[in-house]
Amino acid sequence: MPVQLSTTQRTNRLNNLVSNIGSSSRLKIYTGSAPGIGNTATVTPLSTISLPSTAWTVSAGVATLIGTWQDTSAAASGTPGYWRLTDSTGATVYAEGDCGASAGQLNLGAIYLGGTVTINSFTLTEGNA
Repeated sequence: MPVQLSTTQRTNRLNNLVSNIGSSSRLKIYTGSAPGIGNTATVTPLSTISLPSTAWTVSAGVATLIGTWQDTSAAASGTPGYWRLTDSTGATVYAEGDCGASAGQLNLGAIYLGGTVTINSFTLTEGNA
């Protein structure tokens, strides 16, 4: 049987992640497959979104975005494949996951150079929530 965590423990772990991410983090969206935390992204981000100082609400083992996150001028065109939550410099990666049209934790269609990228819904679910 896989390890199961209480709702309180899952919520505490996500609150810790949100605290570590801090108030000047970024969401970066890339093409291709995620290289894994600790490995360098091998492509230029399609989009980089500076997150608001209060970006998340956490409850019952789920972190949910607050408001709408937006990049008003995407850096490149392509099909999203994965995302990364980083510090303001991009040097520290706190989390990464899959994205795409109806896929992964972040559902996005194609991104176009200079276009607007809007994130209306994004959740991180901890453990067995």
